[in-house]
Amino acid sequence: MPKVSVIINCHNGAAYLEKAINSVFSQTFTDWEIIFFNNASTDNSEEIASSFENKVKVFNSEILLNLGHARAEAVNLCNGEWIAFLDTDDLWVRDKLQSQIDEIDGTDFALGYGGVLQINDQGSMLGEWIPKYESGDIFKDQLRNFEINMVTPIINANFLSKNNLNFDHNFTVSEAFDLFIKICAISPIKVQKRVLGFYRVYEDST
Repeated sequence: MPKVSVIINCHNGAAYLEKAINSVFSQTFTDWEIIFFNNASTDNSEEIASSFENKVKVFNSEILLNLGHARAEAVNLCNGEWIAFLDTDDLWVRDKLQSQIDEIDGTDFALGYGGVLQINDQGSMLGEWIPKYESGDIFKDQLRNFEINMVTPIINANFLSKNNLNFDHNFTVSEAFDLFIKICAISPIKVQKRVLGFYRVYEDST
């Protein structure tokens, strides 16, 4: 069974961080590590992350990096065969990783993603979003209407290394679109038409 590196990029994300990390610890799939990249936080985010056991590996940046740069640095710290992403205010369903590994490991799919429930700052449901596309070569579809969220993607680490791909240091926003669309251009994509996570929407969220 492969190992999954779970990247949590954080800049002052203490408000929901404990819940996010607990949703990883609650996974039915257990061979994972958390790469916690603390991007010059001034709140107690580092303290919260460090309070968990050693499966949470804390890395600190003394200077504030833009999001593309911070995500790229975190990718370079990963040890797993697969890389997943969880922002500090989002959550996963308990079988998120197991479901994806079962369907993607050992295949030609370099990236997989699924649906999300949108929740508010109190955790109440706002709506459900399920992907429209079918698994396979969906590069042209994604160009027309990009639908890959940042809560559910899982990426093959060897594929990134082999193709010299990572998040672009120059991107403050849309860094995920840039990387994911490049992956779609050269690899089939696994789409799961089910909810795999919870995307939190509130006044201060990007």
